[in-house]
Amino acid sequence: MIKAVNGANNNDVNEFSAKAAAIYISMFAPSAFFVLPMLLGAAADALQLNERQLGFLGAADLAGATVTAILTFFWVRRLGWRLIAMSAVLVLSVANFASIWMDHFLPLLATRFAAGLGTGAALSVALTALSDADYPERGFGYSVAGQVSVQVLGFLVLPSVNDAWGVDGIYLLLAASALSAIVVAKWLPTQGKMRAVEAVEFVLSPSAVLGLSACALFLMNIGCVWTYIERMAVAEGFSGGFIGMGLAAAVAVGIAGALCASWLRDRYGRLYPLAGAALGTVISVALLIEGMSAFIFLLATAIYN
Repeated sequence: MIKAVNGANNNDVNEFSAKAAAIYISMFAPSAFFVLPMLLGAAADALQLNERQLGFLGAADLAGATVTAILTFFWVRRLGWRLIAMSAVLVLSVANFASIWMDHFLPLLATRFAAGLGTGAALSVALTALSDADYPERGFGYSVAGQVSVQVLGFLVLPSVNDAWGVDGIYLLLAASALSAIVVAKWLPTQGKMRAVEAVEFVLSPSAVLGLSACALFLMNIGCVWTYIERMAVAEGFSGGFIGMGLAAAVAVGIAGALCASWLRDRYGRLYPLAGAALGTVISVALLIEGMSAFIFLLATAIYN
């Protein structure tokens, strides 16, 4: 079985089918992350979870993905990509299906952690395959475009799914989308390029520490705000459909910001665009206050993205 999966039809990383498979997996393996605000909101309503439990639940997927991402260094150049990708999306799909029957917090936490493990492994294989191909920036660009499309579509569709079937319907869609990636995983290369390992000297400079600290704080901000942004809107009495459309519009606005990043860097350098983005983030968070109007919610989420 392993030989059949890993041995025959060894696609080159530059073949169209191999790139398409990697992009498809990168779009649907982490789909729970893309719609995390809607997913956590639906879970909170179904299980009556408090804010602390929501924080742990949102972190469970991320923690599982982090574990496999860290371990990627040890196996991504040694093990067969097709078998790993198929196994990973199968674990992810089973964990999403299992989440449907979890009516208590701790068992659900365990299944979400397992889903994160599958997500991290599948995404690691997909992104490594894209990085091994010629012109990797083009492949990553298509991957990001596909991920944003999935995110926008999810925010538009999931409110109706939640109204009709609750959080179980969302888990079912996530499981089905992950399972579909098994079909394309057979187009991945059996393994990537073998790279020579060079000795690297690590220097812990103050600027490097500041840069890493800034990245950590930025990601912490995303975890604190983006995780609860749907709950903030619900607390103001906005409907699920309006929240979904607002978040979808905000993500679409974020595409414009991403496209402008390289132009702003070439024109103004790195410091001023980063400072402007940080200021915009602070303003958007300040706008997300109790008593905000629907317009303020849309404006804040658009600036934030």
